[in-house]
Amino acid sequence: MNEKSVALVMVTYNRLELLKGALETIFQQTTPVDGVFVINNHSTDGTEAYLATMTKDHPNLFFENLTENIGGAGGFNVGMKFAYQKHDYDFYWLMDDDTYPSETALAELLKADNEIENVGFLSSDVVWNNGSPVKMNVPVVSTVWNDKVQDGLVGLKSGSFVSMLISKAALHKVGLPIKEFFIWGDDMEYSRRISKYFSAYFVSGSVVTHKIGANNGVDILSEKGDRIKRYYYDNRNQLYMAKKQGFKQALKFVINRISLSFKILFSNSRNKINKIAVICKGVWAGLFFNPQIEYIDDEK
Repeated sequence: MNEKSVALVMVTYNRLELLKGALETIFQQTTPVDGVFVINNHSTDGTEAYLATMTKDHPNLFFENLTENIGGAGGFNVGMKFAYQKHDYDFYWLMDDDTYPSETALAELLKADNEIENVGFLSSDVVWNNGSPVKMNVPVVSTVWNDKVQDGLVGLKSGSFVSMLISKAALHKVGLPIKEFFIWGDDMEYSRRISKYFSAYFVSGSVVTHKIGANNGVDILSEKGDRIKRYYYDNRNQLYMAKKQGFKQALKFVINRISLSFKILFSNSRNKINKIAVICKGVWAGLFFNPQIEYIDDEK
């Protein structure tokens, strides 16, 4: 094991070829990962058979095949519990199945940990295939963000699960990601929860490539096709987070969604009625959405 033990938690769903490449980069880390935990979100593309084969050559690889797709949020929730049941690791390294860390990505994160007191989470520099920043994985900096900038560290308020190293102390203090989020916003909510009590930093030396098809942000105005329905979760989950910040923030978000709906209505955007309906449905659900946070110490 490393001086500080690390569990890699990865969620996958029907992206076998990407998963193969992602795991290859994990096993090529200059600082080895102690345990690799893969949550298979009911894939139908041969993922289960592939993972079973991989365990023959990698005894530190463990996987769990789910009977339904519970989304990224649910997958990370289950994955952190799965890893914890094997060993109470010092760190839990979360990432998607299309995340390809450079060989020194983990080493740089652990190096940063040595420079920071009371670490809650550390985030990698997430780049696209051409080296540009990934628009959907831009972290939010903290009010005091530059106290360690000379060391390549930037203080954060929130980050992305596309390579986030979470400390054991943070897991025990704030609990698990909210599985009911399903997709979108689960990493923001969770990392905000952590940064209230712990130090959180962006580590410029730790680089990962996010192998998404197109480097686009989350923008319903320009969205096309079947992905539109996913924005239900975006609106519901964002309103939940706004409510946690108080009535004014919640009201501000609702007004913003009303404004966005009018913007869509008078734009050249396709599927206008469908998009506005998804926004309204998500906001309405968000008014009543109040999931309970699970705590890891209740799992044993």
